Amino acid sequence: MKLTISLMVGGVDEAHDLVLPYSLPEDSEWGGPAVYDSPALGSACYSPALVHRTEGAHLGELGLCGWDNARTWFEETPQDYALFDEASNECENLYVHSSFTPDEVN
Repeated sequence: MKLTISLMVGGVDEAHDLVLPYSLPEDSEWGGPAVYDSPALGSACYSPALVHRTEGAHLGELGLCGWDNARTWFEETPQDYALFDEASNECENLYVHSSFTPDEVN
């Protein structure tokens, strides 16, 4: 909930730092002490991916553009994370029910 509220009010860095302890295997200067074996690991990896996607082509931490940083976090998200299937199904549903043609999407 704190992550969502932080994002809604423009606190991208704050939202990012909230989930880092649950997703990194070591302490960090941004998120603080690591939380090991958290059941929130899937959400803690998926959330930064979404945060970094909002950065797009802009350079952020570690000199990575948002797209590249998001890709890294998507790769760290456990493959059995339930939201992957839900998000994929919703995206497919949106596409199927949209008026876009494939040429307009590209």
